[in-house]
Amino acid sequence: LAQREYIVALDDDTTIETEDLRNIPDLFEKFENAGILAFRVVHRISGELQNPHGTIPTEVANHHGAGFAFRKSLYDIVGSIDEECDFGAEEFDFAIRVRVQGWKVIYTPEVTVYHNSFVRNHDLAKFRRIRRVYNNVRVYYKYFPSWMAFRNGFRYTILAIISWSKQYGVFGLQKLIGSAFRGRRAGIGKHQPVQADIVKFYNNSVLRPEFGNVSITYKIIKRFLSKRTV
Repeated sequence: LAQREYIVALDDDTTIETEDLRNIPDLFEKFENAGILAFRVVHRISGELQNPHGTIPTEVANHHGAGFAFRKSLYDIVGSIDEECDFGAEEFDFAIRVRVQGWKVIYTPEVTVYHNSFVRNHDLAKFRRIRRVYNNVRVYYKYFPSWMAFRNGFRYTILAIISWSKQYGVFGLQKLIGSAFRGRRAGIGKHQPVQADIVKFYNNSVLRPEFGNVSITYKIIKRFLSKRTV
C-alpha cells in the first residue's frame, strides 16, 4: 500500500527513533547506488549488537530483517519477500534479487533500530533451525552455480549440525539433515542463475553476514587462536 519513494520495514518487535526515521531520505541520496539500507540492529534489553558490521557504512551481503529501508521502485520490480521463506534466508533472497537489478545493500550504522527479540521455547527453536537450513540451502541452489551452492550448503549444514548437537544432542538431527536435502531439491527446481559478477561478489570469504562463504577450516583455526589468546 505504501506509495512514497522509500519504504522502511520493521519487525513487530522493533522500534526506531523519530530522528533516525527522518534522516533516511538523505541517506538514500548520499548512497545513490543503495537499493537497500541495512540499519544497525541492537537488542532493546541487553544492548547486544545483532549485526556487527563495523562503525562505517559498508556493503554487505544482506540486511538484518528486524529493520531496513528500500526503494519503492525496487519493490515494484523484484516483488516482495519469497513466500517460501517461512523462516530464514528471506533477507538474503531479497538482497540477491535487488543486486540483480544493479543495486547494492549498504550497511548504515548512522541509523539504529532496537530489536526486542526473545528466547524461543524448545520446540519452536528447533523448528526455526530446521527451516533456516532448508531455506538457506534452497536459496543457494536457486541462484548460484552448483559447485558454489554445494560448497555453501555443505558448510552451512555442517555448522548447523554441530550447533544442534551441542544444544540438543543427536535426537532430531535427521530432520535437520533432511531439510538440507529438501532445500537442495527445491532450489534446483526453481533455478534462476544470476550474472557472473554477482556470483563473484558472493564468492567472497570476507563478505558479511556469513552465509556459508567462510570455510570451516578458517573458522576452526580462528576459534582455536582466540582461545589461545584468552
